[in-house]
Amino acid sequence: MTKKLIPAVKSLATMKEAAVFVMIVVAILLSISLVGVTIAKAGSEHMESTIQGEVVAVDNLHSMRMLTLRSDEIGAFPNDSLNIFLDSNTKVMVCNAPVSAEDINVSRNASVTYHEVRDWLVVADKITQGC
Repeated sequence: MTKKLIPAVKSLATMKEAAVFVMIVVAILLSISLVGVTIAKAGSEHMESTIQGEVVAVDNLHSMRMLTLRSDEIGAFPNDSLNIFLDSNTKVMVCNAPVSAEDINVSRNASVTYHEVRDWLVVADKITQGC
């Protein structure tokens, strides 16, 4: 009878270990989901930065526009330039008048207020060029 009881005790110990393992996995998944919610909330309150430089190009990239800005303030990118995406919320001002993205003047200086969406992926909030 003891021989029959030993496998039952082993399987009971295995079941306890499995239950502990499942509880640990559930706790980890819950923690990850809470961290994701916290990051999502933090991302919705993005920090803005402003950079000034010469507009090198304004290109269409799929359904979005991309402005390439060359500036001494960048430094870490090739040719001291940064690609900044424009979306439907980007405000463009030229000569203190609101204009569309098509009216951005290439080879002229601009001030760009932007926020970082992910590492090195930035979206312009406002682009301002003088007359």
